[in-house]
Amino acid sequence: MGYTHYWYQGRDLTNDEWQTICQKSQELFESNKNLVANGMGDDGTNPEINDDEISFNGIGDDSHETCFVTKKKTFNDWEDKKGESFSFCKTAHKPYDKVVVQFLKMIRDVTGNTFRLSSDGEGVFD
Repeated sequence: MGYTHYWYQGRDLTNDEWQTICQKSQELFESNKNLVANGMGDDGTNPEINDDEISFNGIGDDSHETCFVTKKKTFNDWEDKKGESFSFCKTAHKPYDKVVVQFLKMIRDVTGNTFRLSSDGEGVFD
């Protein structure tokens, strides 16, 4: 186990929500470009934002797990009994952790709490 943030996605996101999330994500990543890279954490790369998904990680040795959110809820082995998809990102408190928290809170705010958030950190999403 490691320091982890968790989220449940209750429904697919609308086109308008996704457009807003993509725009706000770009702004967030730009203002934290010294902390984030593509999903693999490759130095000199940017987070990936497209019509279906957004993914990013820390940079180099400051990367840990990819933070990955999709427009359409995806089901996997961790599907919740309420019909929500479940996902998580272990950051190990690395510097990009603060970007992950801001990113998830922004999505929750844009979607009217479609994303339920929890964390190993106390009060992180309050």
